[in-house]
Amino acid sequence: MRQLKKRFGEIPEAISSQIEDLSVADLDNLGEDFLDFNNLEDLLSWLQERS
Repeated sequence: MRQLKKRFGEIPEAISSQIEDLSVADLDNLGEDFLDFNNLEDLLSWLQERS
Protein backbone atom coordinates (compact mmCIF):
# COMPACT_ATOMS: atom_id res chain seq x y z
CA MET A 1 0.00 0.00 0.00
CA ARG A 2 2.83 2.41 0.78
CA GLN A 3 4.32 1.90 -2.67
CA LEU A 4 0.97 2.41 -4.37
CA LYS A 5 0.30 5.57 -2.35
CA LYS A 6 3.74 6.93 -3.15
CA ARG A 7 3.18 6.34 -6.86
CA PHE A 8 -0.49 7.32 -7.24
CA GLY A 9 -1.39 9.34 -4.17
CA GLU A 10 -4.28 8.48 -1.88
CA ILE A 11 -5.86 5.14 -2.72
CA PRO A 12 -9.68 5.03 -2.49
CA GLU A 13 -11.05 2.83 0.29
CA ALA A 14 -12.82 0.51 -2.17
CA ILE A 15 -9.51 -0.27 -3.86
CA SER A 16 -7.68 -0.62 -0.53
CA SER A 17 -10.26 -3.17 0.60
CA GLN A 18 -9.78 -5.22 -2.54
CA ILE A 19 -6.02 -5.20 -2.05
CA GLU A 20 -6.35 -6.26 1.59
CA ASP A 21 -8.39 -9.28 0.47
CA LEU A 22 -5.72 -10.53 -1.95
CA SER A 23 -3.91 -13.79 -1.34
CA VAL A 24 -0.20 -13.76 -0.52
CA ALA A 25 0.56 -14.95 -4.06
CA ASP A 26 -1.49 -12.14 -5.60
CA LEU A 27 0.18 -9.58 -3.31
CA ASP A 28 3.56 -10.86 -4.46
CA ASN A 29 2.47 -10.47 -8.10
CA LEU A 30 1.11 -7.00 -7.39
CA GLY A 31 4.47 -6.01 -5.93
CA GLU A 32 6.01 -6.55 -9.36
CA ASP A 33 3.12 -5.75 -11.67
CA PHE A 34 2.38 -2.31 -10.20
CA LEU A 35 5.67 -1.09 -11.67
CA ASP A 36 4.01 -1.35 -15.08
CA PHE A 37 0.91 0.61 -14.04
CA ASN A 38 0.53 4.15 -15.35
CA ASN A 39 -2.48 5.11 -13.24
CA LEU A 40 -5.17 3.82 -10.88
CA GLU A 41 -7.18 2.54 -13.84
CA ASP A 42 -4.40 0.04 -14.54
CA LEU A 43 -4.57 -1.09 -10.90
CA LEU A 44 -8.36 -1.46 -11.13
CA SER A 45 -8.04 -3.56 -14.29
CA TRP A 46 -5.45 -5.76 -12.59
CA LEU A 47 -7.74 -6.26 -9.59
CA GLN A 48 -10.74 -7.06 -11.80
CA GLU A 49 -8.73 -9.81 -13.53
CA ARG A 50 -8.33 -11.49 -10.14
CA SER A 51 -12.00 -11.34 -9.12
